[in-house]
Amino acid sequence: MRKDLIKEQLPVYDDPSGSGFTSIFVTLPIEYIFHDAELNPRPISEKYAKEGKILWCKIDEEEWKQIEKMVTRIINHKLWEAKDPIVVEAIGTTKKDIAEKLLTEGKVGEQKVFEPPINSSYVLDIRL
Repeated sequence: MRKDLIKEQLPVYDDPSGSGFTSIFVTLPIEYIFHDAELNPRPISEKYAKEGKILWCKIDEEEWKQIEKMVTRIINHKLWEAKDPIVVEAIGTTKKDIAEKLLTEGKVGEQKVFEPPINSSYVLDIRL
């Protein structure tokens, strides 16, 4: 049987951001895939890495500035300098629920261990 004649119907997904792009998900041998420089996922080039641009969608300079501010807020949070063994252990955990509660609520278990938590209000610099 010639595999190149196999046809299969696949669901087509619309980009939820409204870009007009559609996509499908399929597993193919690598030699069948054409490397389209615009759309095909590819390794991060040195040029983009130096610029700090590692997302593969169209983002204008103002959006990059906003992303940079949010990442900077996360990186500069005092949590990363924690010395408390409970907090240090929670930072290093691989358990999603523990890490999520630590970051988004500032808690380990029910104990509040730092303020402010790294939640969307903090990252977006929204003062409630």
